[in-house]
Amino acid sequence: MTGIPDDRLHPVVSSALWAAWGDALGFITELTTSLGEVSRRSGGAKIENTVQWSRRIGGRFGPMVDLPAGTYSDDTQLRLAVSRSIRANGRFDLEAFSKIELPVLLSYEMRAGKGTKAAANELMKRHVRWSGNFFDNDRARYIDAGGNGAAMRIQPHVWSARGYVPKHFLGGVASDAIVTHGHPRGVVGAVIHANALSSVLRHGQVPGPDVWEQVVEYAGAVPDVMSGYDVLRERWLPMWEKAAGRSWRDGVAEAIAEGKAMVAAAQQAAEQTGDAGSYRELLVGLGGKTRETMGSGMVAAVASLFAAWVFRDDPVGGLRVIVNHLGTDTDTIATMTGALLGATGLEPPPGPVLDYDYIAAEAKRMLSIGEGHEATNFPHPDPLKWKPPRTLADAVGTTNEGLFVAGLGPVVKANSEYQLDSNEASIYQWMTLAHGQTVLIKRRKEPSPLPAGALPVERPPRAASSDNGTRQAPLFDDRSSMDSDRPPRPPREGLEAALHRVVESDFDEHVIGEEMLRFAATSQMSFERASDFAVAVTTAYRSKTTRPSRR
Repeated sequence: MTGIPDDRLHPVVSSALWAAWGDALGFITELTTSLGEVSRRSGGAKIENTVQWSRRIGGRFGPMVDLPAGTYSDDTQLRLAVSRSIRANGRFDLEAFSKIELPVLLSYEMRAGKGTKAAANELMKRHVRWSGNFFDNDRARYIDAGGNGAAMRIQPHVWSARGYVPKHFLGGVASDAIVTHGHPRGVVGAVIHANALSSVLRHGQVPGPDVWEQVVEYAGAVPDVMSGYDVLRERWLPMWEKAAGRSWRDGVAEAIAEGKAMVAAAQQAAEQTGDAGSYRELLVGLGGKTRETMGSGMVAAVASLFAAWVFRDDPVGGLRVIVNHLGTDTDTIATMTGALLGATGLEPPPGPVLDYDYIAAEAKRMLSIGEGHEATNFPHPDPLKWKPPRTLADAVGTTNEGLFVAGLGPVVKANSEYQLDSNEASIYQWMTLAHGQTVLIKRRKEPSPLPAGALPVERPPRAASSDNGTRQAPLFDDRSSMDSDRPPRPPREGLEAALHRVVESDFDEHVIGEEMLRFAATSQMSFERASDFAVAVTTAYRSKTTRPSRR
């Protein structure tokens, strides 16, 4: 992108860093209604910047833990997990995200929501896959999970999309969301935020109230996008509709109607005053201070869009208003608002952000993918050999090189330890991983050796593409541009398309395994289709390896 002042970051990098800074600010006040508690945590009655602070972990009788300035919550942790799961060719690796990233996250998560944790706990079981993870227990029910745990993490899909155009990211956003959230409210909220972020990146400014309704309406494309994929159409959608007792399309339509009513209230608030007071009043009106609705994906999406508009000329002051509005979901609304404001291309945040360099590096990798430049792949383990940790404390183990976090890589630095109970066989410890992330992770006092399947598999970077990702027509300029940009129904993903992906990946074992599992799980003739796929791959591979050299 040209024309960015020297003191400003690229909008994608700025979006990532301001999202993390907003998250770190709001983490201090999250789930707090008392100024006294804020003061006990941070040393001050109001939060002005990221500071070193402390909080209790492991329940009422757990130890107090020191948190470095800029420590972020599960919002940024999940965003980084999504980013690592986007391959150099732009494909979102659902198996890596659902079966590796989410189960391991449980060992180091910072206040993840109950829907996300319930989904991740089920995905720790070897036989459970994301497309059939319809959990239903005393703590959470999949089809009722409409919280903001999806909306807070989907920005990498937009950052890595060619031209930031919705038809290049809607499929990834929707499939990402349904891994953990089965209520249309959670999915539509994620899409609304993605559409808003897309608009900022395409136009360089936060979309105004006159197009907010269109931002919501565009989520109507989701059912068509989803029904274009075998695994969703043949497995996930029938299971969802049976469990919910209604059609998915009707559920999405109801969520969109709810979103339109919310933006109508936001438009009215913007017309009247459009200031800090209007933000507080609107959030109360949307249910942002009500226990049952404060964590809604729709509330977070609309509140952050409104806040980004109101505070567009004062990002720092705006995020301070958000995180000091106690009794609300401060970290999530602040992180989503920060993502939108940062996408206009700002100077670096004014305070410390933990893992600043790593967050910036992942954002740059997303940018390279979207622009068709050479990009690296995160070396997740082979999904066919991967076994999730048996318990949360087993995510950390040993190799010949020392401590290692399953699925994520070697530990390069280990600091403070915290013990929950003298009789406990596990502790929490601050660790820095080789790729640059810092985690407070649960581990056994005496870690066991990790199996080979938990170790990374290096994958070569993708070569630069001849398609430089030229930007397409604006999305939200008028109704006609919406219609022209509406994503087409994706082609049916059959044997030919799967084989093409395998050949394109140069017979990457990860891709072969993913496609084999998809054929095995998504068709009434799964054995026949999986067998046909295996024969096709074998034939293509032998043809490649026996082809005469041209030299």
